[in-house]
Amino acid sequence: MRDEPEQASQALARNLRLVLSQFKRRLQQEVPLGELTSPQLAVLRHLAGVQTATISGLARLEGIKPQSMGGTVAGLEAAGLLASQPDPTDKRQRLFAMTPQAQAMIETMHTSREDWLAQALERNLSPEEQHRLSEAIPLLQHLLQTP
Repeated sequence: MRDEPEQASQALARNLRLVLSQFKRRLQQEVPLGELTSPQLAVLRHLAGVQTATISGLARLEGIKPQSMGGTVAGLEAAGLLASQPDPTDKRQRLFAMTPQAQAMIETMHTSREDWLAQALERNLSPEEQHRLSEAIPLLQHLLQTP
């Protein structure tokens, strides 16, 4: 039998997981990905942070086989969202980077989601509630850093 603090932690973990999942779905509903699949969006998000990557590097990050990542990357390249060039350190591979079109699309998506969220905060939470919510952000960030 679990003791009371452990039960409280389990209940908090369950509630937080549920709320964050619902929150993520709501953000995605407000600003849909359009034609992009989740794996394609994951590739673009990664490339936004590191600038370039190989198919094998992207596959490792996503925990999938390079062949599967090849299909994802090919779709993005065909849509004009990725460009490639030979890898200067390994001529057998290609480095992929986002095109300006992809960068603009990601920026628009982020801006739209932030605008929706800012309006929802103003519409649904008092200034005091907004302040309390802002105080929770460092706690959530700390959880992300915990192994």
